[in-house]
Amino acid sequence: MSKLLVIDDCETDHFIMDRMLGLHGLFPGKELCFDAEAAINQLEDDCLDESKLPDVIFLDLFMPRFNGFNFLDRFRKLYPAIDKTIHIFIISCSINPADKINAEKYPFVKGYFLKPVNMNTLKNIALAYGQTLQSA
Repeated sequence: MSKLLVIDDCETDHFIMDRMLGLHGLFPGKELCFDAEAAINQLEDDCLDESKLPDVIFLDLFMPRFNGFNFLDRFRKLYPAIDKTIHIFIISCSINPADKINAEKYPFVKGYFLKPVNMNTLKNIALAYGQTLQSA
């Protein structure tokens, strides 16, 4: 089973994502995190234990104090030390083309989606990581 980490400072966005994923049993072991700095600190602590690392990260770009780009910069330094492949999908409300271009410069960023992410996108991502779909 693939593990998902959702990093977003908005409680409403967490609620929506949790409901949408739960509707089809996608990423049942998901973790929700409100603080990108706390998330990267935890990944740094766990980098040698694959069982604690997610397979997929959904990352919001615009959060106070420590944003998604700060996270991506730290993750870029950490990534070579990790023996597990972790893919990041940006989940943002930004329609600024520069944000998408800048995010996609990181080789581990595999997609950029506007909030709220539609159900078909979530299903496709889950299927790509070996999830099976449950009917609603």
